[in-house]
Amino acid sequence: FRFLVDLSPLNNLSYLLELDVSNNKIRILFDFWPPRNLKEADFSFNLINEIRNLENFHYLQKLILDSTSLSCPKHRTQLLL
Repeated sequence: FRFLVDLSPLNNLSYLLELDVSNNKIRILFDFWPPRNLKEADFSFNLINEIRNLENFHYLQKLILDSTSLSCPKHRTQLLL
């Protein structure tokens, strides 16, 4: 397990296409200014209980939320946007 709780350092990575921050301690999803071209994000196995600013992620196509507080217990949670 890793211990990331803050993703604000990603604010300046405008060319980031894929993000895997699974197995961390993140509680709020998208509590940072999005990398402009982000297409896929994996937030599985975090402590997420709130989503913010989803509308700012214009190019996001796949969002993985397996085993978070937002997931359904017996189902894989992926949003294809």
